[in-house]
Amino acid sequence: MKKLLLSLILFPFSFLSNAQYFTQYFDGADTNVWGSVFVEYDTTTFNIWQVGPPQKIVFDAPSTVPNVLVTDTVNYYPDSLSSSAWFVLPENSLFAGGLAIQWNQKIDFDLNQDGGVVEFSSDSGATWQNAFGNPNVYNFYGWDIANEGVLPSTEPCLTGTDSTWKNVWLCFIYDYLWTIDNLSIRFRIVSDSIETNQEGWMIDNIMVAETWFHPVNEQSQPDNFKVYPTVSNQTITIEQINTSPDITIVAITLLDINGKIKKTISPSSGINLIDVSDLPTGKYFLKIETNLRKEMHSIIISR
Repeated sequence: MKKLLLSLILFPFSFLSNAQYFTQYFDGADTNVWGSVFVEYDTTTFNIWQVGPPQKIVFDAPSTVPNVLVTDTVNYYPDSLSSSAWFVLPENSLFAGGLAIQWNQKIDFDLNQDGGVVEFSSDSGATWQNAFGNPNVYNFYGWDIANEGVLPSTEPCLTGTDSTWKNVWLCFIYDYLWTIDNLSIRFRIVSDSIETNQEGWMIDNIMVAETWFHPVNEQSQPDNFKVYPTVSNQTITIEQINTSPDITIVAITLLDINGKIKKTISPSSGINLIDVSDLPTGKYFLKIETNLRKEMHSIIISR
């Protein structure tokens, strides 16, 4: 397997005295063999990921000179492709607090036919989870909403073209981080059988930071619902604490730690009860969707 050593440097994080801050700008100055990770390229299929100066039309310059991680520095991406690049976070980056991963990107894909999938793994790459709509992800944003799409395989992805550098954030919930020992992030490009002469995906300035708050792209709002008890073996209660007539419950689903739906509840205003007596011990996520926004609450079933 081809590996390119890409390094992450430890810096003090300005708003938290014991916090840690890692960067990878692909520019050489941030290379440190004592605090490094490997970016690996998938060689089981045709690999097109490279590190170097971009020399295309849409991908004409890096975010910071001289290099980027890109799906070929010169050529278009081919048809019938699945090619991945990923990195493994250092063990000391799985902090006691929260974790935010940030990068800059440009994309150029055939809309809803080709795209880029962001995934993560907590079992050393044995299995991967799509970050879009995942219950273990607190926040994932930064792209233009017009570039949200679904591949023919039904996988959520980034698609279409955005020639402006976008700052993307991927934040994991605290409860999930406490249950894992390792974390990998993967960028996977997928194309169909039709060649469209487009440039793919360009990524620069990756940053990993400990944070005790999660950045959001809009002002944070208090929860509209109270969920209790958070540890149960019989029944979970969902109480609507914001009784504004402007709020309508659209859906309530209970998911396991892998994002699989275990129960779907027909919602009503006020109090909703969920019977969990038939579910095995473990951590679950309760997703409550309203006409205004989505809330995610973690619960534990213990017997």
